[in-house]
Amino acid sequence: MSHRPKIVMRSPERHPITGLVEISVSLNESRPRGFAVEVQGAMGLDLSVDVLEEICRRGGTFGLPGRIWVNHNLSL
Repeated sequence: MSHRPKIVMRSPERHPITGLVEISVSLNESRPRGFAVEVQGAMGLDLSVDVLEEICRRGGTFGLPGRIWVNHNLSL
């Protein structure tokens, strides 16, 4: 079993929803872009995993929480 580098980020849900959004990004050479992105807790998120993986491939990993927050605000 190999261990892949992983970054896990958590941010609060938008009010009135309580809880956390958890975003995990790991290197995964079996994926087309080399990254695996998982988002948990963002109800109604309108971004696909492919879009999030492309953002990571282009160096925007640490910008994902902000993008998810903005997109989540627009979808509520």
